[in-house]
Amino acid sequence: MTPLTLSFIHSHPDTAARVLDALDTAAAVEWCRGVPARLVAPVLARMHPDQAARIIALLDPVMGAALIRAMPYIDAVTLLRLVADRERAAIFNELPTRVAREVTRSLEYPKGTVGAWMESSIAAFRTSSRVADALRYVRRQQTQSL
Repeated sequence: MTPLTLSFIHSHPDTAARVLDALDTAAAVEWCRGVPARLVAPVLARMHPDQAARIIALLDPVMGAALIRAMPYIDAVTLLRLVADRERAAIFNELPTRVAREVTRSLEYPKGTVGAWMESSIAAFRTSSRVADALRYVRRQQTQSL
């Protein structure tokens, strides 16, 4: 991919999502293989979930795991819910244990429930903690969430 193409994808993920939705799945998978996960993830999160899940399932598990880690938690859970068990298990094998466990927990709840969509990690602090330290920790966790 040219730097201009990558810049366009970064600046216009909604447009890129519409283009990928219009492609057949095999062509979309090939396109994804040539783009860094940090740029593909926002595009997949904006696509029709069924098509995005098919793409993730057909990519190698390492790339699938990188995509899952690069997207917001709710989008990751939504797409993984649509990926077949075998492909999902292969992706989970490439995720950090904590992330795989948390996503698995969300997938155990029925689709229409709050538990299916919530992120279950909770930050806890000592009463002696300073607010600035707590905020720094929470912000760091947000950037490392998946």
